[in-house]
Amino acid sequence: MSKLPPLAIVTAYNEGDIIGAVCDHLRAQGCDVHLIDNWSTDDTVERAMGGGLRDWQERWPLDERRASVPGLYDWTGLLQRVEEVAQRYPDRWIIHHDADEIRRAPATLPGATLAQALESVRSAGFNAVQFHVRTYAPTDDAFEQGAHPELHFKHYLPEHVDHGLPHIKAWIQPGPRVDLHTHAGHMVVFEGRKVYPVPFLLKHYPIRGQAHGERKVLIERFPRYSSVERAKNWHVQYDSYLAKESWQAMGEGRAAPNFLRDPATLIRESDPVTIVTLTRFPEIFERLAASVNRCEPTRRRIVVTSGFAAIDPRWRNYGWEIIEGEEPFRFARNANLGIMAAGTDDVFLVNDDVQLLMPLIDHLAAAPFAITTPQVIGGINNRLASAHTQMSGGGWVQSLEPIPFVSVLLRRKMLQQVGLLDEGFPGYGGEDVEYCDRAQEQGFAMGVVAGVPVKHGYGDKLYSSSFFRVMSAAERNAGIHVGEQRRRQLAEEREARKLAGS
Repeated sequence: MSKLPPLAIVTAYNEGDIIGAVCDHLRAQGCDVHLIDNWSTDDTVERAMGGGLRDWQERWPLDERRASVPGLYDWTGLLQRVEEVAQRYPDRWIIHHDADEIRRAPATLPGATLAQALESVRSAGFNAVQFHVRTYAPTDDAFEQGAHPELHFKHYLPEHVDHGLPHIKAWIQPGPRVDLHTHAGHMVVFEGRKVYPVPFLLKHYPIRGQAHGERKVLIERFPRYSSVERAKNWHVQYDSYLAKESWQAMGEGRAAPNFLRDPATLIRESDPVTIVTLTRFPEIFERLAASVNRCEPTRRRIVVTSGFAAIDPRWRNYGWEIIEGEEPFRFARNANLGIMAAGTDDVFLVNDDVQLLMPLIDHLAAAPFAITTPQVIGGINNRLASAHTQMSGGGWVQSLEPIPFVSVLLRRKMLQQVGLLDEGFPGYGGEDVEYCDRAQEQGFAMGVVAGVPVKHGYGDKLYSSSFFRVMSAAERNAGIHVGEQRRRQLAEEREARKLAGS
């Protein structure tokens, strides 16, 4: 086993405004940097190297005059050079890295640096890593040279700019040379490749402002692209900027594409969110956990069990923090344990009999509501499901009706002001409806994000609803009755306090 740190092979051309922060981040994550500079005309090399005494840099091609066409952007040749450099380091983690990216370990390896996470992947028997890509876009011209992109850029594109291609860009170098160039650098290929199932995160910052976009796309990229590579459908990510309808007058008698995006057309990166779920039934929770690993792999996650549930040691290996709740089961009491453990994070509270169908937390966080729910497909709450599935398209729909807490994002600001769920309700007994009452009384809005679905597990014979399994028909009816009484009692108490205060 190699004791050398992971080696990030960074290819660059005129990325001086961002590459210093990128290389500093890699070093802080325990990685070495090998820079392959494609003859930048700015200060890319100087800013990349910084104080990294272990790092290496080279110009490629070795002699610019030897390039078949001076100034040509030969992406195939650059990728083949990455393959050559990587082959020097058998058994070492290699990361194929662009100069405008930040990489993060998944939340299934909480607190791990890239180096630590990659060694965990090795220990688990895998030799390659895939990445989930978010492409960020500028909404203003305020990014300053040398600033850290994660601190400035908060909005990313809802579409997949790379046509859904897999991004397998880190691997343990085998003895033979790998193939990176055939798939345009998106995917490394070698015999015996075994890809870790949970994606790491790749945050991409290709355009940092209007002037930067004009220079990079119109001057430094399109004129230098190889016609051979364009014929392979490579380098198409900026094609939309060539359409004249995307151009606008920019002053001083000139026109250019508008590289600044309207934030309303983007997804705003959420504040830290902890996923909290409650379970008494491991076989139901397993399916939720698998969907969380698939759709929200970078999130912190907590499961609150009760004395009824056996804890599977694998849950911790998958990144779940485990809190042992109490019996008899009470939704509010166990939910509060998870909410308190989340600390200062917003909380995505989700039932164990739900499946995530897509990455959704950023969509929920972009909505202007303190309590936000996705579209619920199926499930017990037929009124909720029917109302939500009738909505068309994306967008936000404000609700005046209480939102059942089947799957819901709760803002930390609201939790701090409104407080926790009331624990006087039995089992599942109306605590969510009463909480919505309190939140609305204090001015917090509730809403639904249409077109962002989750599947509620009711109706599946193997994974039937936790609600039905926890409570018999008599208990459910009694619980609903007691819950309604409790809700009215608390509302009357709040009204009495208001009158006393006035």
